[in-house]
Amino acid sequence: MRQKLLNFSTGALLIAALLMASLGQAEADGSQLYAESCAACHGEKGKGDGPASAGLNPRPEDFHKSLADRSDDWVAKVITGGGPAVGMAPGMPAFDGAFSADQTHQLVNYLRTLAGTR
Repeated sequence: MRQKLLNFSTGALLIAALLMASLGQAEADGSQLYAESCAACHGEKGKGDGPASAGLNPRPEDFHKSLADRSDDWVAKVITGGGPAVGMAPGMPAFDGAFSADQTHQLVNYLRTLAGTR
């Protein structure tokens, strides 16, 4: 009995470690996608202060403020459909087809880390 419990515990710990590593990899991949496709407008830390933001009206919002009460699905919809997809400004372009579903998920996870909601 004790050996079965030990085997179960070891298996559970292994699964938890794999899930944590997977999430860490998703955040790492999301950070690369963000740097390549989003940071110019949204800024390195998601504060809406990227180098291209000065020419935008309205300027991109601070993720810490704007994503706090938004669902992951809503964030993904903004990424794929742009601002107009959720009734926001057209300055946020649609990236529909630019990212796979997995990449969009990685971006959402990374945006959550910038927003401090994960």
